[in-house]
Amino acid sequence: MPKPLAGIRVIELANFIAGPLAGTLLADMGADVVKIEPPQGDMGRATPPIRDGESVSFVALNRNKRSLVLDLKRPQAIGILLKLAHVSDVVLEAYRPGALSVTGEPGRMPMRPGVQTADVFGALFAVYATLAALVGAARNGEGRIADVSLVEASIAAAAWEVAEYLETGNVPQPLGNRHRLNAPYQLFETRDRRYLAIGTPNDQLFGKLMQVLGLDAHLTDPRFSSYSKRKLNEDALLPLVEPAVRGRESGELEQALREAGVPCARVNNFKEVFDDPQIIARDVMQELAHPRLGKMRTTRNPVLFDHDGPAIDRHAPMLGEHSEEVLATLGYSPAEIRDLVAAGVTRPATAKGAVQAAE
Repeated sequence: MPKPLAGIRVIELANFIAGPLAGTLLADMGADVVKIEPPQGDMGRATPPIRDGESVSFVALNRNKRSLVLDLKRPQAIGILLKLAHVSDVVLEAYRPGALSVTGEPGRMPMRPGVQTADVFGALFAVYATLAALVGAARNGEGRIADVSLVEASIAAAAWEVAEYLETGNVPQPLGNRHRLNAPYQLFETRDRRYLAIGTPNDQLFGKLMQVLGLDAHLTDPRFSSYSKRKLNEDALLPLVEPAVRGRESGELEQALREAGVPCARVNNFKEVFDDPQIIARDVMQELAHPRLGKMRTTRNPVLFDHDGPAIDRHAPMLGEHSEEVLATLGYSPAEIRDLVAAGVTRPATAKGAVQAAE
């Protein structure tokens, strides 16, 4: 059977992360994503690491697409784009990202997140909007224009902080590793200088944590008798929990907490993540063949279907790799395509072009 989005054609006009990630997520599900690139290529093609003239970062983020080079400053290119839009279902166009102010330690400069949160949130909401519009068009025969702001996507993702502000008028402040609503629920340092994320979102789990840590005597303390009281008295609770955790080895404590049913996990670096038996068993890391890079490692789509789900069927396109192919499907003859190349409206893939784009 075909993949869920087989037969859907998407035009992608985007650079770097948000738009390209949205396009990749749709392509993974079977959509024919035609990536429109300027003659110099998506700016992401210059993102390190660079190997053999190709950006590995770009390759990882743009799989399963076709690349069509169009210089949209030229009227002929606009005509081609409109012609392509006439036979397509979706147009993706990216905008600039924004920021939030609640990440970091109290009283200090806000900390930049370790991953591109605004771009990823924006991409996910863009895919959500695209799928909703496609379903609506199929049922009602009418398409939609969806405007997805990366700033607004970040606001939507900050649901608890937004709710607090709108209800109380209090501006949420950075909390470091603490949870906004629960305690204890944060990172703790262990004896071997590792960090363990521990969460106790209800009374039962809090009790189990205290038992594992040998702090049972404090379970009768009225300051810690309920969810809200523990958060209110967090400054009294943490001086009990932190030293108890610091006296244990991370591996031993993680195992003990898991056996007790307390949510916890060691903070792993990327090597430890990909060495994890569960990640290996689920084939999260996969090998991909690329015409210039040869074999390279990448990650699969995190969604698993029982059949005909997302897969890596095509390497990320080289700049202009599918220009002639896409133009031919729009009815342009070989002679007309040669004229468009000569006029600088489009370009086919060349080794030189790929290196220039990366540089």
